[in-house]
Amino acid sequence: NSIPGIKKSETKPKWLSEVKVDKIEEISLEEAIEGCIHIARHEGLLIGLSSGAVTAAFSKLRRNLSPGVYVLIYPDDAFKYISYFKKYLCR
Repeated sequence: NSIPGIKKSETKPKWLSEVKVDKIEEISLEEAIEGCIHIARHEGLLIGLSSGAVTAAFSKLRRNLSPGVYVLIYPDDAFKYISYFKKYLCR
């Protein structure tokens, strides 16, 4: 399933031609939801699905990163995605 709010690189989002992309990490809807739940439980933030995808991607990539400080940008909140969380948590 695709993640609402995220355009695939194949659809050529406008910003894609303006930045240097080192790697695109594929994240499933389930991984994005798990990322949201992780941040809610550990940080108390209700982030949205694209933000959960950011968290999931960072979790995959951080094993290969040098020690340092990294900043994750969370562009959305959870409120418009409640139905996705409900389906996931009630199974």
